[in-house]
Amino acid sequence: MSASRKRGKAVNGRQRRLQRGLRRLGAVAGWTALALLPALLALKGPELGRKAEALDLFPLKKWTVSGLLHAREESLRAELDKLIGRPLGSIHRQDLDLALAAQPWIRGAELLRQWPNAIELRIREHRAVALCNTSRGVMVLAGDGQLLPLPGSGLALDLPLVSGPEQAGPDELAEVAAAVELIRRTAPGIFVRLAELRWGEAPELRLRERPARVLLRRDDLEHGLALLAGVIQGRPALLEEEAEVDLRFVNQVIVRRNHG
Repeated sequence: MSASRKRGKAVNGRQRRLQRGLRRLGAVAGWTALALLPALLALKGPELGRKAEALDLFPLKKWTVSGLLHAREESLRAELDKLIGRPLGSIHRQDLDLALAAQPWIRGAELLRQWPNAIELRIREHRAVALCNTSRGVMVLAGDGQLLPLPGSGLALDLPLVSGPEQAGPDELAEVAAAVELIRRTAPGIFVRLAELRWGEAPELRLRERPARVLLRRDDLEHGLALLAGVIQGRPALLEEEAEVDLRFVNQVIVRRNHG
């Protein structure tokens, strides 16, 4: 056998031994991590994070987001991507506070670690109750009275329109949202027909495909809703003409026709 062939075999042998050594080293590191995992999981809260961070054995490899419907994912995705490679125990929800605060639709969020190398960001969004005419254009009224921009998700919002409180503060907007929620909860048959709620001293309802305007008492909406349900069931013709149907008085239905 020539000297060059012998040298080639020697080099190949060293390469194979090196590869086997690296595989064994990787296996040892993996088994070490697995062996330490139960001990780490037995720790609680911050202690677990500090120990895992100190060992630096569990870098983040993937993330998921759940609960996202109307908020925009792009900025969250960019911030989450920045966390890839960081020790899992060192990652906290506060790392995403700026990205979350930039999303008006997000009401809250929870970050869950999924050992050994993943996290899940669970989003809680505001619940939309109505569309609202404002000086800034049409916005979304949330259940807590906050005004939100129209979502960029492309999802249609089949919600009634609220108009009237042009300069309303947070308290009055919360009252309007509560009124819409009251209609939805106590009079679902009316809510599905509700096209517009004009808010004022005497809230005015307009039903879909019904020209009549219905007046209610602001401090006793439930009474007016009960009367309106009776009108829909027993005297629907009252709603078929251009008229004002006044339900602000106890057990009375007052119809004013040709009202300007």
